[in-house]
Amino acid sequence: IREDEVIGKCSHQYFSDIRDFEVIKLGKQMEAEEIIKHADGTIHTYHTSRFPLLNLKGKVYALCGVSTNITKSEDCESRKKIARQDVFLKNEKRYSELIDNIPNIFFSLCCSLKFTDWNKACEKYAGIKADQVIGKTISEALPYFNDPAMLSSCLKVLKTGKAKNFIWEYIPTKTKLIFYVNINKTEQGISVLLTDITKQKQSESQTLEMLKRLQDKNQDLKQFSYIVSHNLRSPIAKISGLVNLFNRTL
Repeated sequence: IREDEVIGKCSHQYFSDIRDFEVIKLGKQMEAEEIIKHADGTIHTYHTSRFPLLNLKGKVYALCGVSTNITKSEDCESRKKIARQDVFLKNEKRYSELIDNIPNIFFSLCCSLKFTDWNKACEKYAGIKADQVIGKTISEALPYFNDPAMLSSCLKVLKTGKAKNFIWEYIPTKTKLIFYVNINKTEQGISVLLTDITKQKQSESQTLEMLKRLQDKNQDLKQFSYIVSHNLRSPIAKISGLVNLFNRTL
């Protein structure tokens, strides 16, 4: 539309936006984003600012509007948003691959104590797949699990935000398992990392038992040496006396 085609004519002949009347009625500036189709058929986004012009008496006598084509900026922001989403998805994939490939048991819980992560080590120890656990609470996913100490520790970290580390003994069957537990607060809830130290503890126990046996044998040896020494002392004294006697006789 050329300038000479609009000068002196009413805006509603070209635009049907009721916000023009709102600006005049309220006497205040209004801003908005508008989608406008150009004559060539392309769609563009405009940031429009409408504001009233006041006379010396403070009355609105005209309306002024400024529109800025922000299509390219919006496209750029859209591309940035897509790029951020792509980076987030890649990082999330790497994170999943990382926790799946560590040998330690790792799972995370949201603030309502529902599972949000469950790695392959969890699947191996518990015999339950991740899709059977994710989105469920501990009692829903593991109805047989009832360990007040572990549940209490999870709730305490969730409440205080302070990490907690401790050694935890768990007996799912006849075999006792020993874990070093690390619970940390996260933005979504808590993360729990369990390291199986059963063999290490068994080795330590065997070493301590061996040391005790050596100490016992050492004590027995000392006792034996004392007895032998005491029992041999009298015969040796008698032999020494006889030798002295023979020497005097000769």
